[in-house]
Amino acid sequence: MPADKILSDKLDAQLDNESAKETLLQRHHSVHLLPNNEASNPSKPTSTHSRSRSMNPYHYVGGHLNRIIIRCILILCIISLILHLMPHHRLSTAISHKSNGLAILIWNESEDAPDWTPLQCGCLVTANRNYYKGNIDAVVVNVDRPYSLRQLKDIKHTPNYLMVLASTSPLSLAQNPLYDHANSPFNFTMSYRLDSDLVWSSHYFSKLGELNTRVQQFDVPNENFMETWTVQQQYDFRIKLKRKHLLAGYMMYAVNDYSLPESLYLQELRNHIELDAFMGCNQYQDCSHYKFMLIFDPSVCPDFVHPQFYMALANFVVPVLIGGSNLTQLAPPGSYISSQQFNSPKDLAQHLKQVAEEPMLYEQFFWWHSKYRLQQIKQPYCELCHRLQQQPRPHRNPDAFLQWWTQYQCSNSTNRLGWSA
Repeated sequence: MPADKILSDKLDAQLDNESAKETLLQRHHSVHLLPNNEASNPSKPTSTHSRSRSMNPYHYVGGHLNRIIIRCILILCIISLILHLMPHHRLSTAISHKSNGLAILIWNESEDAPDWTPLQCGCLVTANRNYYKGNIDAVVVNVDRPYSLRQLKDIKHTPNYLMVLASTSPLSLAQNPLYDHANSPFNFTMSYRLDSDLVWSSHYFSKLGELNTRVQQFDVPNENFMETWTVQQQYDFRIKLKRKHLLAGYMMYAVNDYSLPESLYLQELRNHIELDAFMGCNQYQDCSHYKFMLIFDPSVCPDFVHPQFYMALANFVVPVLIGGSNLTQLAPPGSYISSQQFNSPKDLAQHLKQVAEEPMLYEQFFWWHSKYRLQQIKQPYCELCHRLQQQPRPHRNPDAFLQWWTQYQCSNSTNRLGWSA
């Protein structure tokens, strides 16, 4: 009789519960898995490692679980690869709000730019001039960049579409939008100018309780502004000011004939205070450690606010405007310093050092935080989308646009700083 049969008969006679029978079955199974010479001789000892592997009922279950885990990882990798390769415009369309059917064409943008739908307003924004899903409701031409309108006649658009002149840079540098005989295709303006159909800037000031409304007129500074703050707000504010251990810096700019007056002013200013030059204001070169940021603006264009001005305010740095236009109605009074208030770079330098040495005087430049908030415009075309939904759509007639363009002048005076070397 086979050895495994003898062993089975003897054990069956001695065991009478379910747990023992399971043990019996495991041993029975392990005998059959032994090599032929070991199965025929049950008295021959086997190694501990061999016995533990053959008698472990979870050995094969664990291997099966490992295979399942590996398959799941592979599936996740494949899904991730598909999402990565999916065209951006399809992905953005899938996660955005439903389109309202209105389309805005950005004229002088790279045509490789993907279509996208703003999450807040629903208009489709595209750079594709061969847009085939419907008619174009507005064509936006950024006159800050070179452009040509020769292919405009090929665009499929609605009868009452808006031809938008857009600009966030000084209009003195913009390409003239007028044709011969003062004709122009534009009937809507979207720029930093306050008399535009749509005021468009990178930032704006709002009241604390009215975050979506641009401030039209600012209040006078409040010397006791911190009395309205909590103890924690006062503590956080003073901690920010204590971290400032550098006096002043400025962002590097192109030195040419256009910016020569500002460059001469800077050269004289360096004779009186130490200044640092930096390329940006981010985590690699944190400008929040400076008390003042010099902003050289040669444009002198009405209503224009240099982007660095907002950058300084956003980082709790006091802007020092060298050149530029009058910001009385564009920024909170007492939040910045203008070189026009001083007779020479030497006088300005002495004033900066005096303010830096008096903490109570310096902190007054931040009074506006108690009433206003600086808002960044992340989706500039949403307001245009809202205008497109109005009936009838607002637009300027050709004569009104001609007047809007020609009545605006940016000063190019070489003595715009009121000082000469």
